[in-house]
Amino acid sequence: MAINPPYFADQPTSEKNPNPYLAIARHEIKVNLAQIIEMSSALLKRGGKLAMIHRPERLIEIFAEMEKNHLVPKRVQLVYPKADKEANMVLVEAIRDGNPGGTRFLPPLTVYQANGEYTKEVHTIIYGE
Repeated sequence: MAINPPYFADQPTSEKNPNPYLAIARHEIKVNLAQIIEMSSALLKRGGKLAMIHRPERLIEIFAEMEKNHLVPKRVQLVYPKADKEANMVLVEAIRDGNPGGTRFLPPLTVYQANGEYTKEVHTIIYGE
């Protein structure tokens, strides 16, 4: 199962897109991270895999919610827009009722070269070449 949940908690002070559909897609207005992970776990069979993309600043919360819901993170990869920038995404693969431990932190994935073109790795992921 692959999920791309809203990244941002619904804070009263947070600025939201005026388009309600985009606001719901980006902010936890209708559902929050805990609910998404709980439902994902409920839908997975034992040994089923969950892949998610989220923001790195919420990684500790993601791990805590996964632990509560019998999901064991197995692979984690930080995604950087460019080599000289901070990570702005994190990819997490977890297994329902997996053996604890054994979490692997993969090499970083950089999306763009300095010239603005995709890196070779990202180009291969997108285009399969």
